Amino acid sequence: MASFTWVGTEDLRQRYAEVEDDMVGLDKWLDFVESIMSSEDHRGVLAEFIRVLQKLPDRILATPRLFVSHRMDDIDYGERIAWLASRKAGLDYWLDAHDPVLVYNTYAIPKTDPRYPFIIAGIIEMALLNCTHVIAAHTPARIASSKWIPSQWIPYEFGRAKSRAVFSTRAAGWFHPCVRPPESRGEYVLLADVCAPPVLVSSGQSDQAVKHWLRHQGYPRSPKKTYLGSGTPSALPDVC
Repeated sequence: MASFTWVGTEDLRQRYAEVEDDMVGLDKWLDFVESIMSSEDHRGVLAEFIRVLQKLPDRILATPRLFVSHRMDDIDYGERIAWLASRKAGLDYWLDAHDPVLVYNTYAIPKTDPRYPFIIAGIIEMALLNCTHVIAAHTPARIASSKWIPSQWIPYEFGRAKSRAVFSTRAAGWFHPCVRPPESRGEYVLLADVCAPPVLVSSGQSDQAVKHWLRHQGYPRSPKKTYLGSGTPSALPDVC
């Protein structure tokens, strides 16, 4: 999604310099960059940035954008959802693994720099602010013998991106077939749409459940959008 990818400069202030789509919070971002570079209280700067963003009125964006939330180990599921959004539903999306700054560290700020994690968190906050929809991938441990470790980010991202209504059709969760019932991931998941077919009828059912949600978000069918990954990701699993 062009609004959130910038690879031509090392200047954080220029991250959104060539945004052609509508967006929110550019002036707040510039203030954040100036503060994070000049202050030693990085945690305080980020907290103030989030506080300011939370005070902004509800987003009014002409461009529907999907924030894809996932556990670090499950990027392949996140990429499949992003592919379905862009190629099958005509939606722009933001996925951390497709943001060149997060992938290639475009700004040349080493990960050992104390500012690094706060800058990344600020980038994620801007993506959350400028997305109209969110879908979270709820998945089990990759290895059956391993203990499932909950993501600290998914509940936060889910709550920040969904609308302020108690129940929001702009938010959804896709649940791996091994994650049953959905509320085992926390009752909060029931405050949004659940993409978890209870009984397998045919192959491709997980993909179909996600596509059905993506295509019924109140927007006219759009042309296919650019998918920023390489190749076509494997389909979402249908069986545990």
